[in-house]
Amino acid sequence: MMVEVLASLSQIHRVIDAESLALEAQLGVPICIPNCGKCCETVLAHRIEADFAISAMIGEGKFHEMVSRCEGWLLERHKVAQIYEGPPVGIVQTKIAEEWHELVHMPCIFLEGDKGCLIYGGRPLVCRAFGVTHAPGPTPDFCPRPLGVGENQRCRGYIDNQQLEQAVKALLAGLADKEWATSGWLPAIIYREACPDKYRALVADNKVASAKIIGVTADYGLLWQEQLETIWQRQREVVASVS
Repeated sequence: MMVEVLASLSQIHRVIDAESLALEAQLGVPICIPNCGKCCETVLAHRIEADFAISAMIGEGKFHEMVSRCEGWLLERHKVAQIYEGPPVGIVQTKIAEEWHELVHMPCIFLEGDKGCLIYGGRPLVCRAFGVTHAPGPTPDFCPRPLGVGENQRCRGYIDNQQLEQAVKALLAGLADKEWATSGWLPAIIYREACPDKYRALVADNKVASAKIIGVTADYGLLWQEQLETIWQRQREVVASVS
């Protein structure tokens, strides 16, 4: 069953990659520019995506480097994650929730010195979707890539593929083990899947900040334009309320 699910996820990756090439051809500019990495922050991903990344990096000979970086991230005492009270259960404390939200602003641990990605071949959906199935960035002027044909600073091109969106939703909804659809910070869930005994030991010894090991069942991943427009609307409402 796992092999079939990973094959289905790989097919979705190929569709997104093909859509990316089609969008580049239409715009006449690259989706990503060299030596940027601006969008490469710590992301949430599903456990099934962690398994895909593990499989891909074993094949590329990068498994041990990937796991080492994940372990380092878990053990590092980041300033934004200072509470060590074990895995949150039930309603998460406000302070831990605030730390959880701060973690997203940290640079991705897989970002290389040349702004390449260590796990590019196994990167999760949220990374592949950026600037492809939604406009590039939490704000319209976020992405530094050049404007393409028909674009302006307030209106960026993206692919609206309803079949792709339904395929992703169907994949996650159809998982035999619903735990595979659980999301978490990418370094944490990769380490949990790759080294389950070590992961449990670190958590049991209270060596990992609570905000780093929160699992979520809601879909927080930014994959589609309607999600981004909801964020933009909230930002406009905040500005309006302040002014």
